[in-house]
Amino acid sequence: MRKVMAKLLVGAVLTATVSALAGLDVTRYIPQGTKIVLRVDLKAALQSELMTAILQQQADKFGLVQEFLSQNVGIALSDVDTLWLLSSQPNAGVVVCKGRFDGQAVRARFGNLPNVTDLGRQDCDFACRFLDAKKNTMQMGAVVDAETMVVGDETSVMSFLATLQGAAKSLPADQPRLERLKNDKSVLAGTLIGPAVDWPGADKEMARYVIDVWASGGLAKDVDVVLNLGVDSPEHAEGIGHIIQGFVILKSDDSNSVQNPLLRSLLRAITVTQDENRLAITVKAPGDQIQQLAAQGR
Repeated sequence: MRKVMAKLLVGAVLTATVSALAGLDVTRYIPQGTKIVLRVDLKAALQSELMTAILQQQADKFGLVQEFLSQNVGIALSDVDTLWLLSSQPNAGVVVCKGRFDGQAVRARFGNLPNVTDLGRQDCDFACRFLDAKKNTMQMGAVVDAETMVVGDETSVMSFLATLQGAAKSLPADQPRLERLKNDKSVLAGTLIGPAVDWPGADKEMARYVIDVWASGGLAKDVDVVLNLGVDSPEHAEGIGHIIQGFVILKSDDSNSVQNPLLRSLLRAITVTQDENRLAITVKAPGDQIQQLAAQGR
């Protein structure tokens, strides 16, 4: 009787946990130590005029992607509404997918591939570990519930799952940058948590003057992305602006380092503007040029 009651209790706790996570707000479970948070409204992006044209142009390749996801992963691209990228260091992080997912379907497809190990985690509908042969790193994927799937390097995924279960601390959900990210309606929005100098690999000399970084972008007929930098003083903002603008001009005129003329043309479309201690780096990419690049497979 005690064993039966214990099993019922465990089942109730797990059911309550999954119910609580249903519709989870990603900004409430971002692990401490995360440096970059990026959100992409994939559904809106795929429905944009530009992506619709590219997908029609690349119908064969897109069909192969759809077939791969269906046959090997157990999902469809249309199942994914939003992507969140959480990263604490270069080449590492977790992608949190929000949409509609069937853990049993993923287990039946992806779980049966070679070198995929079912972890049997009871706090997820399905969780597995697999080797990324290209990076030679251990990766992990999990269908957390019917609305949430995560994938990334094993350390990052485990860290994210630990915040879901309350076993690890997360960033404060009411942090202004996360609040802004949550409420932003752009197709793409992202921020750097903490000063830029804390990001591994950053140019320490220039980054130490950058207080905050915010990116937002739209996708309609064209691509329109703005990277905003908050700098500690107008003087330093002016200096950083000149460095960035000079780099853009240098690369757009250098056919050796940037051989594709379309890419050089897009580089020339980058503008840098200053307002006191803030810089706005704007990229306006005409849709027809993006389509040409897509056609070239670049």
